[in-house]
Parts: sequence; C-alpha cells; structure tokens
Amino acid sequence: MRLKILPLIFLLLLTLQIPGKAQQVLSLEKCIAIALEKNIQLLQLDFSRQSAEANYQQTKYEFLPNLNGNWSYSQSWGRTFDMNVFRPVTASTGSSNISLSSSVTLFNGLRNHFNMKAKREDLAASEYAIQRMKNDLTTNVAYNFFQVVYGRENLRIAEKRFEIAQKQLEKVEIQYKAGVLTQSEVYSLKSQVASENLAVVNARSILAKGQLALAQLMEMDPEVEFELEIPQVSAIQLDGTVAPLEQIYQTALSTMPEIRQQEAKINASEYNLKATQALRYPSITLNGGLYTSYSSNGVLDPETFQRVQVPYFEQLPDNFRQGVTLSMNIPVFNRLQTHTSVQLSQISLRNARLEYNNQRNMLEKNIQTAYLDMKSSAEKYAATTESLKALEEAYQYAEVKFSKGLVDYYSYSKTLNDKNLAEIELLNAKYDFILKKAVLDVYQGNPLKF
Repeated sequence: MRLKILPLIFLLLLTLQIPGKAQQVLSLEKCIAIALEKNIQLLQLDFSRQSAEANYQQTKYEFLPNLNGNWSYSQSWGRTFDMNVFRPVTASTGSSNISLSSSVTLFNGLRNHFNMKAKREDLAASEYAIQRMKNDLTTNVAYNFFQVVYGRENLRIAEKRFEIAQKQLEKVEIQYKAGVLTQSEVYSLKSQVASENLAVVNARSILAKGQLALAQLMEMDPEVEFELEIPQVSAIQLDGTVAPLEQIYQTALSTMPEIRQQEAKINASEYNLKATQALRYPSITLNGGLYTSYSSNGVLDPETFQRVQVPYFEQLPDNFRQGVTLSMNIPVFNRLQTHTSVQLSQISLRNARLEYNNQRNMLEKNIQTAYLDMKSSAEKYAATTESLKALEEAYQYAEVKFSKGLVDYYSYSKTLNDKNLAEIELLNAKYDFILKKAVLDVYQGNPLKF
C-alpha cells in the first residue's frame, strides 16, 4: 500500500514545484508596438526604403571622378611594329602595359543633378509609404482591440444572464412542485435558459474570432493567452466637439503620408523628365592617365639606334608618360531613343499627377465619411447613455416588485433583458465613438492615443 502512495506523493510535489505561466497583460499601446515591430509588410517597406536610400547615395557619388588601374601582358609572333624601338620587328615579342586612369564628367546637361534630386524624392516617397502603413496598421489594431474589449464585456453580460435564468428556473421548479406554477411555465423558462446558453456560446465564438484577428495582426501564436488592459477614457475623449470638416481636410492635405507620398512621386517624375531631356545636350568629359610599358625586344639606344635589352622593371620608368584628354560627345541621332524616353517620362509625370488628384479625392471622401460616422456615433452614445439610465431605473423597480411577488418572471425578465441589451449597446457605442474620433485626430496629424 505504501508503494502505491509514493508515486502519487511524488507527482503532487512535482506539480507544486512547477510554476504557472503568467498571462500576458497587453495595453493598446503595447499591442500597436508589437504589430509595428513584427508586421512583414512593414519590414518589406523598410527594405524598399533602404534600397531607395542606397540609390540616392549612389547619385551623389556620380559627381566624383572614377579611378581605374590596368595591367596586361601579351605574347605575339611574327612581324609587328614595336613602339619601344620605333620600328617593325620580326620576332617573338612579349609586351606589357600598365596604366592608371581617371575621368570626370564636367557637363552632361545637368543630368546627374536631376537624377540625384529624383532619387531623393523616391527616398521621401518610400518613407511616407512606411508612415502610411503604420497609420493603417495602428488603426486596424485599435479597432480589433476594442472589438475584443467589447466581445469580453458582451460575454460577461451573456454569462450573467444565463446564470440569472438558471437560478430563476430552480425557483420555478420548486414552485411547480409546490403546485403554484404549471408545467408549461417550467418548459417556457427552460426554453429561455437554452436561449441564454446559446447566447453565451455565440458570444464566446465572436470573442474568439476577435482575439484571433488581434493576435494575427501582432503576428502572435493564437494559442498564447493574453489579457487586455482596458484604457482609461477621459471626459475629453467622450466630447463630440471637433474641428470643422473643411479645416480637417485642409490639415490632412499637408500631413497625411499618402498625400505627401504622391507629392514626392510627382517631384521625382519631374526630375526624371529633366534628366531624360538632358540627353539631348552635349556631354564634356575630362580624362587623365599615367602610362608605362615593357617590350621583350628591348629599347632603342638613342646614341647607336640599336636595340638594347633592358629588364622589365628598368623599362617601366623609362617608358613612363602622362596624358590628359578633354572630350565632347554631341548627340546627333540615336534612332529617336531620347525622344521616346522623353515621351515615356512625360506620360509617367501625367500619371503621377492624376494619381495625386485621385488620392486627394479619396482622402476627402474618407474624411467626410469619418466625420459623419463620428457625429452619428456621438449622438448614438448620448442617446444610449440616457436610455440605459431609464432602463436601470425600470429594472430596479421591477426587481423590487418581483422579489415581493407583485410581478411575474416574464415581466421581470423583459426589464432585465432590456437593461442588458442597453449595457451592450452603450459599451459598443462608447468605444465606437472613441475610435472614430481618434481617426479624425489622425487625419489632423495627431498620433492615435487613448
């Protein structure tokens, strides 16, 4: 018998020694921070920004001269003209050339200048794209955060209603056994209990979907449990007073990243057009170099005019020379390639301007919709608040009468049901109003805060 008890004691001690895993408590700010850190699309946009920055830096380097070194060795047979001896020779000739050359563009129609400005605007556009993605992701996280908050409160109310219905069923069954109530009244209340249980199941399902959506936005494992820290709502956040619609729109035009992004794209297209038009102008280049050479045929003696064999490294200083070249390349005809490139750049510029107007129109419509939604949500929140006050008073009155047996359960249940529904409506209206007002704050260039 003692041998059978020992394994149980061991398992008990082992269980007591294993600490329970603490559940994460996440605030809205923490959820947003996690989503911004782990979002794959945001990381990809940052890679695009890094590429744009590298391209911009490269356009700066285009103003610098280049520097190239060259060494070669060749072997030839037969008759050839040897520059070292300044005459034709028939022999097996080994020759080597060494050079260090540099060139710099003095003028190319300011093409490098316009390319640099275009890449700078491309970099700005990529940075605005990141900010736009952050705004969208922040708004989505906030929306799903409050959906989970609402879902948990909805589940709490549904479970409370189910608990009340079960207790009432127990009382009714006792009254039925005492002969006070009929069988049909018991069946009716059992049906009500089943309905309340179904409401609990549905509330759990909605909450689970909301938690999954929030976890996916944060790139978290859905199996990891977390608790949400309910943000404290101030009276200012529940105030429906906002700036006029036109003022919000004008502010958004100067602050929203999607508009700034399109402005940068227009600027980039304009500079690209100027850079393409610069291909029509002549280009001036300055070249310079240091050169030396070696030949196995030796060198020409200036006194005897005979070939003299000189070792490799002794020939190099003797054959050393320098050179400078100033060249101009004048485009005359290149099969209309420049003309076609200019046309394509003009089309790209017109398309960028059209997309800018499209973004302005979309922004104006979105702000109009958000403004109307906020006003409607504020009115709904105010009306729901007043409705709940009245329903709470009606419920308290019905609860007193029901406890004294002055009203039946169905009348009492109706007042309870109306109060619970109003509580859910108020919670939904409250967070819906806060979120929609916060969206208007974002349009005015303010960060999303709660």
